[in-house]
Amino acid sequence: MLLRSSARALHCSSHARHIATSPILYKMSAPMDLAYTSDRQAELRENIESVQAEIDAARLVAISKLKPASDIKALYDAGHRHFGENYIQEMVDKAAALPNDIHWHFVGSLQSNKAKLAASVPNLFVLETLSSAKVADILQRSMASDGSLGVYLQINTSGEDSKSGLPPLTPSSTRSDLAAELALHVLDSCANLRLQGLMTIGSWEASHDPSKPNPDFTM
Repeated sequence: MLLRSSARALHCSSHARHIATSPILYKMSAPMDLAYTSDRQAELRENIESVQAEIDAARLVAISKLKPASDIKALYDAGHRHFGENYIQEMVDKAAALPNDIHWHFVGSLQSNKAKLAASVPNLFVLETLSSAKVADILQRSMASDGSLGVYLQINTSGEDSKSGLPPLTPSSTRSDLAAELALHVLDSCANLRLQGLMTIGSWEASHDPSKPNPDFTM
């Protein structure tokens, strides 16, 4: 499991710190075994608490992609509620097997042909990677009339080709710039989507240079 912040396994919503140890590949066809050992729970709990101490009051999202549902259940039983997934089918399967008060964050690239499936997860809390009006429209059409889903617009502030996302706005940006256009589309045409802000991932180098502010997170 990754805690978005380096490389041990569970991620938090800041950078990329891993909290688990040995990689465990997720198999969609495997039955969901929610059993865990007390040692495993203690290991995960210690790791998540160490990351939480670093980020102070920020919400910690445990990225559980390719990790067994038992790891999620171990942290759930320890009081953690926010988990993130990169693959739609994996999130759908885990959501069906785990408690329904978990807040799921989808943090992978969401293709338009998977948007309807994403909307079918009743406790999907937020889509952190919205980057197209087409996906927004499919989500809107697929949701119940009284449904509500938080969304972040994904912005590629580091300009790296390996990262997805829209170009960042600049002081000279106008309403026709892609990010502004998408934000206005969500606000004006997607009543069941709640625009909650922007999501970006800084470059590895900038995120691990304590000598100066991270330019990827500077307005």
